[in-house]
Amino acid sequence: MNRPEEAEAIVERIQAAGNVCVKAYEDLSREKLRALREATAKRGMAMPGHVPYGLDYVAGDVPEVQHYYGVPKPSSLKRDHLIDRSFDWSSVDDARLVEVVQATLRNGTVNLPTLVSTSQFLNYRDFAAARTTPAAHLLPRLYRDVVWDPHDGIPVWRGVDRRIAEIEDSHRKKLELTRRLFEAGAPLLIGTDAGQPFVPHGLSVHIEMREFAAAGIPIEDVWAIATWKAADMLDRPDLGRVRVGARASLIVFREDPTMDLAALSTIEAVIVDGKLYRRAVLDRALAAWDRLFDDPLFDAISTRVARTTLDKAVLRNY
Repeated sequence: MNRPEEAEAIVERIQAAGNVCVKAYEDLSREKLRALREATAKRGMAMPGHVPYGLDYVAGDVPEVQHYYGVPKPSSLKRDHLIDRSFDWSSVDDARLVEVVQATLRNGTVNLPTLVSTSQFLNYRDFAAARTTPAAHLLPRLYRDVVWDPHDGIPVWRGVDRRIAEIEDSHRKKLELTRRLFEAGAPLLIGTDAGQPFVPHGLSVHIEMREFAAAGIPIEDVWAIATWKAADMLDRPDLGRVRVGARASLIVFREDPTMDLAALSTIEAVIVDGKLYRRAVLDRALAAWDRLFDDPLFDAISTRVARTTLDKAVLRNY
């Protein structure tokens, strides 16, 4: 998108291709964002995304903000880089939190905090130990040994192990902001930014739910945000509820996770479109993936290719 005047045609083309949302990403000006917002709203499409570097969250240019970008005051950031934008919350004090909550309510902003993508970076306190965790072993070795390595891994995150104090500070403040937004009645969504270090698909949703609870949100409300409120946001009344006419996709637990989120680890079965998969079937499927990941040929080739192509694959070191 080069000019705000292009927004109408761009959004029309995206919707005609069968898409239901337009993600606002980096390098967009306030004028371009506002044009996109008007064009998506006109067509009933969602517009999640990043508040680009240099723009302030409180302006409300992005209707569904991911990762709390734009909450740290733009002038406080030393550079246009995701490490700074994610973890340098030194400018976020109580007055800023109040300002952000007020702006959220005024602008009708929806927030997807992805708290897990901050808390899991605390694994870099002890990267060697983190490599042995379940979150690390849900993906092939190339991730824990190559992609996530803080020195030779993906360029975006190199050196992150030297910023643990900042990560701890930002995580604490993000939890506080999440609590305040919830208490103010602002809409929140469960999301994970899966693929970031130690943020695997599936398990990261459970971790994010626990993060919401750690922020002070009651478990019943965490489940509502993760299920029927998410379905409502997607305009999908057939999802997120157990009722006649809803999709028969369910999770069966041995213990009650609506009383204690630790019970998320007690899955006994899943039902997908009415078909039952018991724990033994799930375990066999996971074991098959493990055999693939651990196959010496796959492991050797994938790890070697990852090492040789990593820098070439990253077009911009944000």
